[in-house]
Amino acid sequence: MKKVISILFVIIILCIFFNQWDQFITDEQTVNAQESAQTNVTIHSDEKSVQVFQTISSLSDKSIYEIIVPEKASNWTCTYNDKDECKRVWRAENIIETKGSQLHITYSLPLNKKTNTLIRDWLFQLKGVTIDHVELKIIESHHRNGKWLAGIPLSGFVKEDLIDYYFFSGKTNNPALLWYNEEINTERNETHYSYYGNHYPEIKELIQKHEEKVKEANFLSIITTNQLKSGLFGGILILPSGELLERELVDALYFHSIESEEIEWLLDLLTSFIIDENPRFDLSMYAFNELKEKLTSSELEQLVANISDLDESFVPEDMDEILYQITGKQTNFFAELLRNKQPVSLELYTMKDYHWNNKKLTVKVIEIDGIEWVPLQKTMSFLEFETERLSETEWAIFNDKDVYRLYSDQSIFIRNEEVFGLLEHPLKKMNGEYYLEKKWLQSIFHINFREEGNKVYFDM
Repeated sequence: MKKVISILFVIIILCIFFNQWDQFITDEQTVNAQESAQTNVTIHSDEKSVQVFQTISSLSDKSIYEIIVPEKASNWTCTYNDKDECKRVWRAENIIETKGSQLHITYSLPLNKKTNTLIRDWLFQLKGVTIDHVELKIIESHHRNGKWLAGIPLSGFVKEDLIDYYFFSGKTNNPALLWYNEEINTERNETHYSYYGNHYPEIKELIQKHEEKVKEANFLSIITTNQLKSGLFGGILILPSGELLERELVDALYFHSIESEEIEWLLDLLTSFIIDENPRFDLSMYAFNELKEKLTSSELEQLVANISDLDESFVPEDMDEILYQITGKQTNFFAELLRNKQPVSLELYTMKDYHWNNKKLTVKVIEIDGIEWVPLQKTMSFLEFETERLSETEWAIFNDKDVYRLYSDQSIFIRNEEVFGLLEHPLKKMNGEYYLEKKWLQSIFHINFREEGNKVYFDM
Protein backbone atom coordinates (compact mmCIF):
# COMPACT_ATOMS: atom_id res chain seq x y z
CA MET A 1 0.00 0.00 0.00
CA LYS A 2 2.83 2.40 0.89
CA LYS A 3 4.46 1.63 -2.46
CA VAL A 4 1.26 2.54 -4.34
CA ILE A 5 0.94 5.81 -2.37
CA SER A 6 4.57 6.65 -3.17
CA ILE A 7 4.02 6.04 -6.88
CA LEU A 8 0.88 8.22 -6.86
CA PHE A 9 2.80 10.96 -5.06
CA VAL A 10 5.55 10.89 -7.72
CA ILE A 11 2.96 11.06 -10.51
CA ILE A 12 1.27 14.06 -8.91
CA ILE A 13 4.61 15.87 -8.53
CA LEU A 14 5.47 15.18 -12.20
CA CYS A 15 2.06 16.48 -13.34
CA ILE A 16 2.60 19.69 -11.36
CA PHE A 17 6.12 19.96 -12.81
CA PHE A 18 5.02 19.66 -16.43
CA ASN A 19 2.06 21.97 -15.90
CA GLN A 20 4.39 24.63 -14.52
CA TRP A 21 6.78 24.04 -17.43
CA ASP A 22 3.99 24.53 -19.98
CA GLN A 23 2.92 27.70 -18.20
CA PHE A 24 6.53 28.88 -18.09
CA ILE A 25 7.00 28.38 -21.83
CA THR A 26 3.62 29.96 -22.61
CA ASP A 27 4.47 33.03 -20.54
CA GLU A 28 7.84 33.44 -22.24
CA GLN A 29 6.30 33.09 -25.70
CA THR A 30 3.78 35.75 -24.79
CA VAL A 31 6.59 38.13 -23.81
CA ASN A 32 8.24 37.71 -27.23
CA ALA A 33 5.02 37.41 -29.25
CA GLN A 34 5.38 40.84 -30.91
CA GLU A 35 9.12 40.63 -31.45
CA SER A 36 10.73 40.94 -34.86
CA ALA A 37 14.24 40.05 -35.95
CA GLN A 38 16.52 39.86 -38.97
CA THR A 39 18.61 37.00 -40.25
CA ASN A 40 21.85 36.88 -42.21
CA VAL A 41 22.61 33.59 -43.97
CA THR A 42 25.61 32.20 -45.80
CA ILE A 43 25.35 28.92 -47.72
CA HIS A 44 28.34 26.88 -48.84
CA SER A 45 27.25 24.46 -51.53
CA ASP A 46 28.92 21.03 -51.40
CA GLU A 47 28.62 17.91 -53.55
CA LYS A 48 25.56 16.38 -51.83
CA SER A 49 24.48 19.00 -49.32
CA VAL A 50 24.60 22.64 -48.36
CA GLN A 51 26.17 23.97 -45.19
CA VAL A 52 24.16 26.81 -43.69
CA PHE A 53 25.47 29.53 -41.37
CA GLN A 54 22.56 31.56 -40.02
CA THR A 55 22.69 34.53 -37.68
CA ILE A 56 19.49 35.82 -36.08
CA SER A 57 19.79 39.42 -34.84
CA SER A 58 17.85 42.02 -32.81
CA LEU A 59 16.84 39.57 -30.09
CA SER A 60 16.22 40.45 -26.46
CA ASP A 61 19.14 39.77 -24.13
CA LYS A 62 18.72 37.07 -21.47
CA SER A 63 15.39 35.95 -22.87
CA ILE A 64 13.99 32.47 -23.40
CA TYR A 65 13.21 31.34 -26.95
CA GLU A 66 11.94 28.11 -28.47
CA ILE A 67 13.86 27.18 -31.62
CA ILE A 68 11.85 25.75 -34.52
CA VAL A 69 14.15 23.32 -36.33
CA PRO A 70 13.59 22.73 -40.08
CA GLU A 71 12.50 19.17 -40.78
CA LYS A 72 15.48 18.34 -43.01
CA ALA A 73 18.16 20.16 -41.02
CA SER A 74 20.89 17.97 -39.49
CA ASN A 75 23.95 18.40 -37.27
CA TRP A 76 22.80 21.78 -36.01
CA THR A 77 24.59 23.83 -33.43
CA CYS A 78 23.82 27.13 -31.70
CA THR A 79 26.42 29.59 -30.36
CA TYR A 80 26.70 33.14 -29.03
CA ASN A 81 28.96 35.93 -30.30
CA ASP A 82 31.70 34.73 -27.97
CA LYS A 83 31.55 31.24 -29.55
CA ASP A 84 30.06 29.69 -26.39
CA GLU A 85 27.39 27.08 -26.97
CA CYS A 86 23.83 28.32 -26.45
CA LYS A 87 22.49 27.63 -22.98
CA ARG A 88 19.67 25.07 -22.96
CA VAL A 89 16.87 25.76 -20.49
CA TRP A 90 15.75 22.86 -18.31
CA ARG A 91 17.76 20.51 -20.57
CA ALA A 92 15.35 20.97 -23.47
CA GLU A 93 17.33 20.81 -26.70
CA ASN A 94 15.35 23.52 -28.52
CA ILE A 95 14.66 25.90 -25.60
CA ILE A 96 17.52 28.37 -25.21
CA GLU A 97 18.40 31.54 -23.35
CA THR A 98 20.04 34.40 -25.22
CA LYS A 99 23.28 36.12 -24.27
CA GLY A 100 23.36 39.37 -26.21
CA SER A 101 21.18 40.10 -29.22
CA GLN A 102 22.37 37.41 -31.65
CA LEU A 103 22.25 33.65 -32.15
CA HIS A 104 24.54 31.83 -34.59
CA ILE A 105 23.18 28.56 -35.95
CA THR A 106 24.97 26.16 -38.27
CA TYR A 107 23.44 23.11 -39.92
CA SER A 108 23.32 20.97 -43.06
CA LEU A 109 20.59 20.43 -45.64
CA PRO A 110 20.51 17.60 -48.21
CA LEU A 111 20.79 18.59 -51.87
CA ASN A 112 20.92 16.52 -55.03
CA LYS A 113 22.76 18.66 -57.56
CA LYS A 114 22.01 16.20 -60.36
CA THR A 115 18.36 17.24 -60.45
CA ASN A 116 16.29 20.38 -59.98
CA THR A 117 15.67 20.79 -56.26
CA LEU A 118 13.21 23.05 -54.45
CA ILE A 119 14.03 23.74 -50.79
CA ARG A 120 11.19 25.04 -48.60
CA ASP A 121 10.92 26.01 -44.92
CA TRP A 122 14.68 25.67 -44.48
CA LEU A 123 15.53 28.56 -42.15
CA PHE A 124 15.60 28.20 -38.38
CA GLN A 125 12.84 30.19 -36.71
CA LEU A 126 12.11 31.30 -33.14
CA LYS A 127 8.61 30.76 -31.87
CA GLY A 128 6.84 34.09 -31.38
CA VAL A 129 9.46 36.00 -33.40
CA THR A 130 8.88 37.30 -36.93
CA ILE A 131 11.87 37.38 -39.27
CA ASP A 132 11.18 40.52 -41.29
CA HIS A 133 14.37 40.70 -43.37
CA VAL A 134 16.72 38.11 -44.86
CA GLU A 135 20.22 38.69 -46.23
CA LEU A 136 21.44 35.62 -48.10
CA LYS A 137 24.78 34.77 -49.71
CA ILE A 138 25.32 31.52 -51.62
CA ILE A 139 28.83 30.35 -52.40
CA GLU A 140 28.78 27.82 -55.25
CA SER A 141 31.97 26.06 -56.27
CA HIS A 142 30.98 22.47 -57.15
CA HIS A 143 28.29 22.74 -59.83
CA ARG A 144 28.42 25.93 -61.81
CA ASN A 145 26.43 24.81 -64.84
CA GLY A 146 23.14 25.54 -63.08
CA LYS A 147 21.58 28.48 -61.25
CA TRP A 148 20.35 29.33 -57.76
CA LEU A 149 17.00 31.09 -57.33
CA ALA A 150 15.46 32.45 -54.14
CA GLY A 151 12.09 33.83 -53.12
CA ILE A 152 13.67 37.27 -52.54
CA PRO A 153 15.37 39.66 -54.97
CA LEU A 154 18.79 38.90 -56.37
CA SER A 155 20.89 41.90 -55.34
CA GLY A 156 24.18 40.78 -56.86
CA PHE A 157 26.01 38.02 -58.72
CA VAL A 158 29.77 37.58 -59.06
CA LYS A 159 31.29 34.89 -61.29
CA GLU A 160 34.95 34.20 -60.60
CA ASP A 161 37.31 31.58 -62.01
CA LEU A 162 36.41 28.88 -59.48
CA ILE A 163 33.46 30.21 -57.49
CA ASP A 164 30.07 31.81 -58.11
CA TYR A 165 28.66 34.22 -55.53
CA TYR A 166 24.92 34.92 -55.27
CA PHE A 167 23.59 37.76 -53.11
CA PHE A 168 19.89 37.96 -52.21
CA SER A 169 18.10 40.44 -49.96
CA GLY A 170 14.45 40.86 -49.11
CA LYS A 171 11.65 41.41 -46.62
CA THR A 172 10.28 37.96 -45.94
CA ASN A 173 10.18 35.27 -43.30
CA ASN A 174 11.39 32.07 -44.96
CA PRO A 175 12.06 32.34 -48.70
CA ALA A 176 12.26 29.19 -50.77
CA LEU A 177 15.44 28.18 -52.60
CA LEU A 178 15.68 26.48 -55.98
CA TRP A 179 18.69 24.80 -57.49
CA TYR A 180 18.06 24.60 -61.26
CA ASN A 181 20.39 22.05 -62.79
CA GLU A 182 21.04 23.82 -66.11
CA GLU A 183 21.66 27.25 -67.49
CA ILE A 184 18.54 29.39 -67.82
CA ASN A 185 18.01 32.92 -69.10
CA THR A 186 17.34 35.76 -66.70
CA GLU A 187 15.35 38.06 -68.94
CA ARG A 188 14.51 40.92 -66.57
CA ASN A 189 14.85 42.03 -62.97
CA GLU A 190 11.75 44.09 -62.27
CA THR A 191 10.59 45.80 -59.06
CA HIS A 192 8.14 43.09 -58.09
CA TYR A 193 9.58 40.04 -59.83
CA SER A 194 12.51 38.44 -61.63
CA TYR A 195 11.92 36.07 -64.52
CA TYR A 196 13.90 32.98 -65.50
CA GLY A 197 13.12 31.29 -68.80
CA ASN A 198 12.35 31.88 -72.46
CA HIS A 199 8.81 33.28 -72.34
CA TYR A 200 9.26 36.79 -71.02
CA PRO A 201 6.83 38.57 -73.43
CA GLU A 202 3.97 36.27 -72.37
CA ILE A 203 4.92 36.53 -68.68
CA LYS A 204 5.14 40.33 -68.82
CA GLU A 205 1.66 40.55 -70.36
CA LEU A 206 0.16 38.23 -67.75
CA ILE A 207 1.89 40.02 -64.87
CA GLN A 208 0.42 43.33 -66.06
CA LYS A 209 -3.02 41.72 -66.28
CA HIS A 210 -2.80 40.41 -62.69
CA GLU A 211 -0.61 43.20 -61.35
CA GLU A 212 -2.44 43.68 -58.04
CA LYS A 213 -1.94 40.06 -57.00
CA VAL A 214 1.73 40.23 -57.96
CA LYS A 215 2.16 43.30 -55.75
CA GLU A 216 0.43 41.51 -52.86
CA ALA A 217 3.08 38.79 -53.10
CA ASN A 218 5.76 41.45 -52.36
CA PHE A 219 8.32 39.79 -54.64
CA LEU A 220 8.35 36.76 -56.95
CA SER A 221 11.06 34.79 -58.67
CA ILE A 222 9.18 33.40 -61.67
CA ILE A 223 10.46 30.45 -63.68
CA THR A 224 8.81 28.63 -66.58
CA THR A 225 9.73 24.97 -66.78
CA ASN A 226 8.00 21.65 -67.28
CA GLN A 227 10.53 19.87 -65.09
CA LEU A 228 9.04 20.95 -61.74
CA LYS A 229 5.61 20.96 -60.12
CA SER A 230 3.78 24.23 -60.75
CA GLY A 231 2.84 26.46 -57.84
CA LEU A 232 3.90 29.28 -55.56
CA PHE A 233 6.47 28.22 -52.98
CA GLY A 234 7.94 30.79 -50.61
CA GLY A 235 8.27 33.54 -53.21
CA ILE A 236 9.24 31.23 -56.10
CA LEU A 237 6.50 30.94 -58.74
CA ILE A 238 6.98 27.85 -60.92
CA LEU A 239 4.90 27.83 -64.11
CA PRO A 240 4.63 25.44 -67.05
CA SER A 241 5.43 26.62 -70.54
CA GLY A 242 2.56 26.20 -72.97
CA GLU A 243 -1.20 26.76 -73.08
CA LEU A 244 -1.73 26.31 -69.31
CA LEU A 245 0.54 29.24 -68.45
CA GLU A 246 -2.14 31.75 -67.39
CA ARG A 247 -4.29 29.12 -65.67
CA GLU A 248 -1.39 27.95 -63.52
CA LEU A 249 -0.31 31.53 -62.81
CA VAL A 250 -3.78 32.51 -61.59
CA ASP A 251 -4.16 29.30 -59.61
CA ALA A 252 -0.87 29.98 -57.84
CA LEU A 253 -1.28 33.72 -57.27
CA TYR A 254 -4.90 33.70 -56.16
CA PHE A 255 -5.33 30.34 -54.46
CA HIS A 256 -1.88 29.24 -53.28
CA SER A 257 -3.11 28.96 -49.68
CA ILE A 258 -5.63 26.27 -50.68
CA GLU A 259 -3.80 22.97 -51.04
CA SER A 260 -6.11 20.00 -51.39
CA GLU A 261 -6.51 17.55 -54.26
CA GLU A 262 -10.09 16.92 -53.09
CA ILE A 263 -11.14 20.41 -54.21
CA GLU A 264 -9.03 20.62 -57.35
CA TRP A 265 -12.28 21.00 -59.31
CA LEU A 266 -13.19 24.08 -57.22
CA LEU A 267 -9.84 25.76 -57.89
CA ASP A 268 -10.33 24.94 -61.56
CA LEU A 269 -13.76 26.62 -61.40
CA LEU A 270 -12.53 29.76 -59.63
CA THR A 271 -9.57 30.09 -61.98
CA SER A 272 -11.84 29.68 -65.00
CA PHE A 273 -14.00 32.62 -63.92
CA ILE A 274 -10.96 34.87 -63.52
CA ILE A 275 -9.45 34.03 -66.91
CA ASP A 276 -12.87 33.57 -68.58
CA GLU A 277 -12.15 30.12 -69.99
CA ASN A 278 -14.01 26.85 -69.73
CA PRO A 279 -12.92 24.61 -66.83
CA ARG A 280 -10.99 21.39 -67.37
CA PHE A 281 -13.00 19.05 -65.12
CA ASP A 282 -16.58 17.78 -65.56
CA LEU A 283 -17.77 18.90 -62.12
CA SER A 284 -16.27 22.38 -62.40
CA MET A 285 -17.69 22.68 -65.93
CA TYR A 286 -21.15 21.83 -64.63
CA ALA A 287 -20.91 24.38 -61.82
CA PHE A 288 -19.52 26.95 -64.26
CA ASN A 289 -22.55 26.55 -66.55
CA GLU A 290 -25.04 26.58 -63.64
CA LEU A 291 -23.67 29.86 -62.33
CA LYS A 292 -23.56 31.47 -65.77
CA GLU A 293 -27.11 30.34 -66.50
CA LYS A 294 -28.73 31.39 -63.23
CA LEU A 295 -26.83 34.54 -62.26
CA THR A 296 -27.31 37.87 -63.98
CA SER A 297 -24.38 39.50 -65.79
CA SER A 298 -24.04 41.98 -62.91
CA GLU A 299 -24.01 39.14 -60.36
CA LEU A 300 -21.37 37.29 -62.38
CA GLU A 301 -19.17 40.40 -62.41
CA GLN A 302 -19.52 40.64 -58.63
CA LEU A 303 -18.70 36.95 -58.30
CA VAL A 304 -15.46 37.36 -60.26
CA ALA A 305 -14.56 40.43 -58.17
CA ASN A 306 -15.15 38.50 -54.94
CA ILE A 307 -13.12 35.52 -56.18
CA SER A 308 -10.27 37.85 -57.11
CA ASP A 309 -10.22 39.27 -53.57
CA LEU A 310 -10.12 35.98 -51.65
CA ASP A 311 -7.44 35.94 -48.97
CA GLU A 312 -5.69 33.25 -46.95
CA SER A 313 -8.63 32.90 -44.55
CA PHE A 314 -10.81 31.56 -47.39
CA VAL A 315 -12.32 28.10 -47.04
CA PRO A 316 -14.42 26.44 -49.78
CA GLU A 317 -17.59 26.71 -47.71
CA ASP A 318 -17.30 30.51 -47.98
CA MET A 319 -18.53 30.34 -51.60
CA ASP A 320 -22.17 29.94 -50.55
CA GLU A 321 -21.86 33.01 -48.33
CA ILE A 322 -20.35 34.93 -51.26
CA LEU A 323 -23.35 34.00 -53.41
CA TYR A 324 -25.67 35.13 -50.61
CA GLN A 325 -23.91 38.51 -50.39
CA ILE A 326 -24.24 38.93 -54.16
CA THR A 327 -27.81 37.75 -54.71
CA GLY A 328 -29.46 38.23 -51.31
CA LYS A 329 -30.60 34.60 -51.60
CA GLN A 330 -29.50 31.62 -49.58
CA THR A 331 -27.93 28.57 -51.20
CA ASN A 332 -26.21 25.28 -50.36
CA PHE A 333 -24.81 24.91 -53.86
CA PHE A 334 -21.12 24.63 -53.01
CA ALA A 335 -21.74 22.76 -49.77
CA GLU A 336 -23.62 20.09 -51.73
CA LEU A 337 -20.97 19.94 -54.46
CA LEU A 338 -18.22 19.58 -51.88
CA ARG A 339 -20.12 16.91 -49.98
CA ASN A 340 -21.44 14.81 -52.87
CA LYS A 341 -18.76 15.37 -55.54
CA GLN A 342 -21.47 15.23 -58.19
CA PRO A 343 -23.64 17.78 -60.04
CA VAL A 344 -26.47 19.57 -58.21
CA SER A 345 -28.70 22.39 -59.41
CA LEU A 346 -27.97 25.89 -58.21
CA GLU A 347 -30.83 26.86 -55.92
CA LEU A 348 -31.05 30.48 -54.80
CA TYR A 349 -33.78 30.53 -52.23
CA THR A 350 -35.51 32.44 -49.46
CA MET A 351 -37.06 30.76 -46.43
CA LYS A 352 -40.70 31.86 -46.18
CA ASP A 353 -43.41 31.22 -43.60
CA TYR A 354 -46.80 30.00 -44.82
CA HIS A 355 -49.83 31.00 -42.72
CA TRP A 356 -53.31 29.56 -43.23
CA ASN A 357 -56.13 28.18 -41.14
CA ASN A 358 -54.19 28.70 -37.88
CA LYS A 359 -51.27 26.71 -39.29
CA LYS A 360 -47.71 27.74 -40.05
CA LEU A 361 -45.06 26.10 -42.26
CA THR A 362 -41.58 27.27 -43.26
CA VAL A 363 -40.57 26.37 -46.83
CA LYS A 364 -37.76 27.03 -49.24
CA VAL A 365 -38.85 29.27 -52.13
CA ILE A 366 -36.43 29.15 -55.07
CA GLU A 367 -35.87 32.09 -57.40
CA ILE A 368 -34.72 31.69 -61.01
CA ASP A 369 -34.48 34.74 -63.30
CA GLY A 370 -36.73 36.67 -60.94
CA ILE A 371 -39.41 33.92 -60.94
CA GLU A 372 -40.29 32.20 -57.67
CA TRP A 373 -40.89 28.46 -57.40
CA VAL A 374 -42.56 26.87 -54.39
CA PRO A 375 -42.13 23.24 -53.26
CA LEU A 376 -45.04 21.35 -54.81
CA GLN A 377 -45.75 18.65 -52.23
CA LYS A 378 -45.18 20.76 -49.12
CA THR A 379 -47.23 23.68 -50.42
CA MET A 380 -50.21 21.65 -51.63
CA SER A 381 -50.23 19.43 -48.54
CA PHE A 382 -50.24 22.54 -46.32
CA LEU A 383 -53.30 23.76 -48.27
CA GLU A 384 -54.94 20.35 -47.76
CA PHE A 385 -54.55 19.03 -51.28
CA GLU A 386 -53.43 15.46 -51.98
CA THR A 387 -50.48 14.87 -54.35
CA GLU A 388 -49.38 11.81 -56.27
CA ARG A 389 -46.53 11.41 -58.72
CA LEU A 390 -47.79 9.51 -61.73
CA SER A 391 -44.48 9.48 -63.64
CA GLU A 392 -41.16 11.25 -63.77
CA THR A 393 -42.83 14.26 -65.42
CA GLU A 394 -46.50 14.07 -64.32
CA TRP A 395 -48.20 14.85 -61.01
CA ALA A 396 -51.81 14.56 -59.85
CA ILE A 397 -53.09 17.14 -57.33
CA PHE A 398 -56.59 16.79 -55.97
CA ASN A 399 -59.06 17.65 -53.23
CA ASP A 400 -62.74 16.87 -52.64
CA LYS A 401 -63.83 18.96 -55.63
CA ASP A 402 -61.21 18.79 -58.38
CA VAL A 403 -58.46 16.65 -59.84
CA TYR A 404 -55.50 18.38 -61.57
CA ARG A 405 -52.62 17.04 -63.60
CA LEU A 406 -49.44 19.08 -64.02
CA TYR A 407 -46.30 18.39 -66.02
CA SER A 408 -42.62 19.28 -65.94
CA ASP A 409 -42.18 18.61 -69.68
CA GLN A 410 -45.43 19.96 -71.16
CA SER A 411 -46.97 23.44 -71.26
CA ILE A 412 -50.44 22.25 -70.27
CA PHE A 413 -52.48 21.29 -67.21
CA ILE A 414 -55.58 19.14 -66.92
CA ARG A 415 -58.48 19.86 -64.62
CA ASN A 416 -61.18 17.21 -64.32
CA GLU A 417 -60.07 15.74 -67.68
CA GLU A 418 -60.26 19.12 -69.45
CA VAL A 419 -56.98 20.23 -71.04
CA PHE A 420 -55.75 23.84 -70.76
CA GLY A 421 -52.74 25.35 -72.50
CA LEU A 422 -49.97 27.31 -70.75
CA LEU A 423 -47.08 29.41 -71.96
CA GLU A 424 -44.46 27.36 -70.07
CA HIS A 425 -44.06 24.19 -68.05
CA PRO A 426 -45.71 24.64 -64.65
CA LEU A 427 -43.40 22.22 -62.81
CA LYS A 428 -39.63 22.00 -62.47
CA LYS A 429 -37.53 19.29 -60.86
CA MET A 430 -34.53 20.56 -58.90
CA ASN A 431 -32.17 18.36 -56.90
CA GLY A 432 -34.74 15.58 -56.63
CA GLU A 433 -37.66 17.79 -55.55
CA TYR A 434 -40.51 19.16 -57.67
CA TYR A 435 -41.39 22.86 -57.64
CA LEU A 436 -44.44 24.79 -58.88
CA GLU A 437 -44.13 28.28 -60.31
CA LYS A 438 -45.80 30.46 -57.70
CA LYS A 439 -48.15 32.29 -60.05
CA TRP A 440 -50.00 29.05 -60.89
CA LEU A 441 -51.38 28.88 -57.35
CA GLN A 442 -53.78 31.63 -58.37
CA SER A 443 -54.12 30.96 -62.10
CA ILE A 444 -54.68 27.18 -61.88
CA PHE A 445 -55.88 26.49 -58.35
CA HIS A 446 -57.58 29.85 -57.64
CA ILE A 447 -55.67 30.17 -54.34
CA ASN A 448 -55.27 33.78 -53.26
CA PHE A 449 -52.42 34.97 -51.07
CA ARG A 450 -50.68 38.10 -49.90
CA GLU A 451 -47.08 38.52 -48.85
CA GLU A 452 -45.56 40.61 -46.09
CA GLY A 453 -41.81 40.28 -46.21
CA ASN A 454 -41.05 36.58 -45.87
CA LYS A 455 -44.58 35.77 -44.65
CA VAL A 456 -47.21 34.37 -47.02
CA TYR A 457 -50.89 34.52 -45.95
CA PHE A 458 -53.28 32.27 -47.93
CA ASP A 459 -56.97 32.97 -48.47
CA MET A 460 -59.14 30.13 -49.78
